Amino acid sequence: MSNTLCKIHIDSAAIHINSNALKKLKHIFNGIIWTLVGVYVLLTVLVHLSPIQHFLGSQVSNALADKFDTKVTVGSVNLGFFNRIIIDDVMMYDQKGDSMIYASRISAKVSLLPLLNQKISIASAQLFGLKANLYQQTPQSKHNFQFVLDSLASKDTTKHTPLDLHIGSLIIRHGAVKYDKRYIASKSGVFSPAHISISDLSTHIIANHITDDAINLHIKKLAFRDKSGLQLNSLGFKLDANKREASLKEFELQLPHSDITLGDIHATYRFENGKFVLPSLQYSPIFPSNRAACSLSSAISKMPCSSKHSLLAPLPL
Repeated sequence: MSNTLCKIHIDSAAIHINSNALKKLKHIFNGIIWTLVGVYVLLTVLVHLSPIQHFLGSQVSNALADKFDTKVTVGSVNLGFFNRIIIDDVMMYDQKGDSMIYASRISAKVSLLPLLNQKISIASAQLFGLKANLYQQTPQSKHNFQFVLDSLASKDTTKHTPLDLHIGSLIIRHGAVKYDKRYIASKSGVFSPAHISISDLSTHIIANHITDDAINLHIKKLAFRDKSGLQLNSLGFKLDANKREASLKEFELQLPHSDITLGDIHATYRFENGKFVLPSLQYSPIFPSNRAACSLSSAISKMPCSSKHSLLAPLPL
């Protein structure tokens, strides 16, 4: 009997000790959780203070200036909730000191887990007040933005990091883009790819998947007006392409006085040594309405409509 009572007493003591240990572990765990929550709340409050935002802005601008070897200014940086970053008043100059790219606000929400697998996944991004000034001074000179592309290119040519990009939603509002080949004379009232001056740029894009070899893109809406008088009320389509074939679906184009809708288009082609082989291109017939094709050609070239106009007519340079 005494041995049984002793065993019961020992078991009760062990249960009491285990209960105390569990309570201590619970208190420690709760302490860690509330500490992390407190640090997160404190950091969130701090990054919403104007001096902190301006300090982060100066740090970001200095880092970008060092990366691209040019002048960059950033007004402020705000780290929002759920991996969202907001950057205000971003200005990048080209290497001749001319203003090249400006945005009043850039906002993006980045998914962190895909980065572990070298994938870039942006849940949503917004770009407001874009102003781009792009040009080529002479036929021999580089474009004023070429140094940015060179800086982003890998210096190690023996190692290549594959591109794997997803953008759930990209919205651009109140944009303006100017591109000039300054050595080519411009013609007033005629659209030319050598002299583009776009205003009221608005777009909504979904990039489901972009890699080195393939692209799956949905342009939900693209609208702008050009100084030549060309006005695009809305353009939308879905594109799925790789290095062998491409398909274009749900193509809809709205101009001020006409609409163009195309059926599904499928094309095949090939590349050799990284270059597109034009004679290899084969595609299904394209059947827009004659009135729509004529209206588009007339809007671009400012020429009267005629039976010779085609949706695939070359643009004047």
